[in-house]
Amino acid sequence: MMMAIDKRKDGSQPDRTRFWDSRRNVILLIGAVVTIFVGLVNISSQNIAWLNVLVGILLTIIAAFGLKSLDDWIILRVREEISKNRPVLSAEEFEEDKYKRVYASYAEVFGLTHENLVIRGTLHDDGSMTVMRQSKLVAHSAGISAVDQYLLSDASQGTIEVNKVECPSSPFRKLSQRVLKATADSLALVIDIAPPLMEGESIEIPIPEKTPPGAISTTYQEMMSRKKSHDYECFHWDITRPTDHLEIKILIPTNLASEHAEPDVWYGPSRIRCVKEFRRISASFKEDRAGTEYKELSLNIPFPVPGLRYAIKWIPNNKKT
Repeated sequence: MMMAIDKRKDGSQPDRTRFWDSRRNVILLIGAVVTIFVGLVNISSQNIAWLNVLVGILLTIIAAFGLKSLDDWIILRVREEISKNRPVLSAEEFEEDKYKRVYASYAEVFGLTHENLVIRGTLHDDGSMTVMRQSKLVAHSAGISAVDQYLLSDASQGTIEVNKVECPSSPFRKLSQRVLKATADSLALVIDIAPPLMEGESIEIPIPEKTPPGAISTTYQEMMSRKKSHDYECFHWDITRPTDHLEIKILIPTNLASEHAEPDVWYGPSRIRCVKEFRRISASFKEDRAGTEYKELSLNIPFPVPGLRYAIKWIPNNKKT
């Protein structure tokens, strides 16, 4: 479906300027005729007062009508010039452009964005998962002296091995990192930056993590025995700041994953689906084989919405094979 602006069947633009020009000329001609008539009448009738009033009213109406027509003509010409310079977008391009404008607005407000956020996870037979996160944080305002990243590991389990953080836009900056308790049971990685980032500068943060054994059910029976409120396993990611692209890729051993897998997107921990966004991302979900040992589930989303939680869901096999 193409977005177009009032075109003829042959694709040409209608020329309304001729219509408005001819209409304006007719109005001016009428005004000229009335003026000549008024002059003749005034001479012959010795300036009758009521006739002067009537003619004045007629001239006022004609003048007002003429100005309104002129305004319409100017507006029309402006619209036509705008239409000539506006690109014609498909429905898909129009939808993506809408999300791109939302991203740009959020970037201006937040002052800090993710560029190409990539999350790769590998599930192991013991129910642990190794997760590698790669992101580039870009400053959209000056004075960014610290950034934070929530970690998958809680305050008592899992291992955290933060790789060297880099600042490609300014390699001489001093960067230091520390892990803090964000809440009673969650951790956050904080990167201190000295001197602070200027607008347009960025830092790259690779973070490998490994969740503890048993964090994810490896069989259907194990999943059901935990009496969860849902009958699937999943990996999800929260969008906490404006992001231009999100890629989630999960490798599941072929002996652990059933054939059924799908994406989802939630408003938060309640796992209530955001229906409109689910429709947008569904087509970007892919299932494939990564060699003979793993099934690969991937989700690629341009301009994910801040505040939403994006997930990949699957049902474990009845038993390990």
